Amino acid sequence: MASEEEAFAGRLRVLELYSGIGGMHWALKESGVEYDVVQAMDVNTSANAIYQHNFPDVNVCASSITKLTLNQLAKWAPNTILMSPPCQPFTRVGKKQDCQDPRTESFLHLLGLLQQLEDKPEYILVENVKGFEVSETRKLLLDTLKECDYTFQEFLLTPLQFGVPNCRMRYYLIAKLRPLEFTFKTSEKILEMVPEEVMPWLRFTLPEKSDFPATAADSSNITECCNCSASADAPTSSCPASSNQNQSCACSCGLNDRSRQNESKDRDRTSADCDSGSTQNTCGCPGGGGESKQDSCEHCGSEGVNISSGSCQPKTTTCAFNSEAENPPPHGIVSKSETENHTLHKGKSDDRNCLTIAEAGRNMRHCEEEDMLVCEDGTRLEEYLEVKDEEYLQRFLLSDKDLRMFVVMDVVHPSFKKSSCFTKRYGHYVEGAGSLVMMTDDAKIVKEASEFKSWAVEHKNRQQWGEAELSVLRRLKLRYFTPREVANLLCFPPQFVFPEELNTIQCHRVLGNSLNVHVVSVLIRLTLLEPGVI
Repeated sequence: MASEEEAFAGRLRVLELYSGIGGMHWALKESGVEYDVVQAMDVNTSANAIYQHNFPDVNVCASSITKLTLNQLAKWAPNTILMSPPCQPFTRVGKKQDCQDPRTESFLHLLGLLQQLEDKPEYILVENVKGFEVSETRKLLLDTLKECDYTFQEFLLTPLQFGVPNCRMRYYLIAKLRPLEFTFKTSEKILEMVPEEVMPWLRFTLPEKSDFPATAADSSNITECCNCSASADAPTSSCPASSNQNQSCACSCGLNDRSRQNESKDRDRTSADCDSGSTQNTCGCPGGGGESKQDSCEHCGSEGVNISSGSCQPKTTTCAFNSEAENPPPHGIVSKSETENHTLHKGKSDDRNCLTIAEAGRNMRHCEEEDMLVCEDGTRLEEYLEVKDEEYLQRFLLSDKDLRMFVVMDVVHPSFKKSSCFTKRYGHYVEGAGSLVMMTDDAKIVKEASEFKSWAVEHKNRQQWGEAELSVLRRLKLRYFTPREVANLLCFPPQFVFPEELNTIQCHRVLGNSLNVHVVSVLIRLTLLEPGVI
């Protein structure tokens, strides 16, 4: 078998269009290929500032791609174009103006240039939102690629299939200029799995301790150390999980020490045992799981092939909130929780009376065991969370105003393997913008909140609550994921940092418009893989 360096084509000259915060560039780094980014272009000034902060040697242009000329393309002479065009024209909750949307103009302009360009790039990768695959713009893209003599393949993929606990279903296209060929047989169908050639790369791993900064200063912009990174080195595995038990501390703040890993594994096994026999619905309200109603630029949860293994079919249910309830919630729901700690039951048990976080709050989230795209041995959310003191994390706690949106939240726990798609509205908008994480380990508190949600749904009382009801929800310790944690779930490495001048809202916004680094890295390697060398 050839080495990875021998398997891929020579050094790339990359033109990065709609470059955002640099997700494509980080994917290039993870892929291990040799490359030079000859130009990056994006009109978003905040995104450009982050890109330039992380890659100061790259020329980042803030000009619109509609101003791109043939002479510029000829001067840069890229042999690779990576791009993530604006997705708003194709979303299921948007106006779907498609190629009539002004935000599509730059992409159509680029297609026109590609047709005229004498020395065409050898490789093209396009990323966009789910919904692009049924657009007129996508048809124009395919027509252009055929006219320019490219061979190509389309995909619909989510990080869940790669072992990453975040649902982010996206459209991808990879293309090669003939006579170059792929190592796999292409199909006119949009594939919902990746070819077997990439199986050795489908493994998202936590970095070594030495990869993280020695110190990490707290700031409102969350630029400190993280606990996840992507690795190009991976053993062959059909499941892209990060299950290396020999890894020790994942960062200098000591999140993944051996004792905590072992405790987590015991806790997770019990959660899985108790969940496996449950048939309760995953949501009790419109958008309650975080996937049935998404922000205008993200789509999740479509049906697809399962790279991992799974046995449960997704279950959905709906209900409406049309009026205030006349009946108060039952006494036991709004009373104060007992003080003793009813934590997750450790160890396997056939006792159906055992109380776990997972089974106590099933109606508060979309459950991973009912999603066939979740990797069975995938990583858990706790591996992506920052370890900070309570004072630091308090700034991310939900306000009482936010808590009144509880019935439409997707609420997850650090031990879970799935979170909803994060959008650009995350951090200042609750419904459909991404998961909220509860920091309590008291399963009785979770059960109490779950019963309260069931009552609120039954009585169509969405938010007309008093102090007693809100106190139930406060005990969950619900908070937003920090920008660093969202970046971790998008597989940005620990070296990725935000400029100090950006605030938390700005960081969440640009992350919501970004992509998953690991998924793109795998597709870059698949695109460049030469036939006959593996």
